[in-house]
Amino acid sequence: AAVRGMSRDVGRTETLKGWGRASDRATTAQAMYELMVSDLRPQLAQVKSPTLVLGAWAAYAPMGSTKASTETIFRTQYAGLDGVRIEMSEGGYHFLMWDDPTWVQSNVRDFLAAHPQTD
Repeated sequence: AAVRGMSRDVGRTETLKGWGRASDRATTAQAMYELMVSDLRPQLAQVKSPTLVLGAWAAYAPMGSTKASTETIFRTQYAGLDGVRIEMSEGGYHFLMWDDPTWVQSNVRDFLAAHPQTD
């Protein structure tokens, strides 16, 4: 049931289920545990690299979320990161590269062009 809300394309559900079945349960459980108990927000000020965050909200619309409310959550979470650029997809779910590929590619290209590599 959880994977149904991860991609707008219901045809991707079987792929996502397959990934889940093929994953190592102990590793997945450990990763989820670490994700849930680790708060890295205090260390964000140490990040000195330009940062692009691509966000999704549309899958949560049936539960009352809006683009604005979800963007506020993102901005609050990344408040300690100077110069972060946060962009929210209009219609993508969790897997933005599937649901909104042109938007993802455009944002990444624009961000990289605005921050050329320096030696």
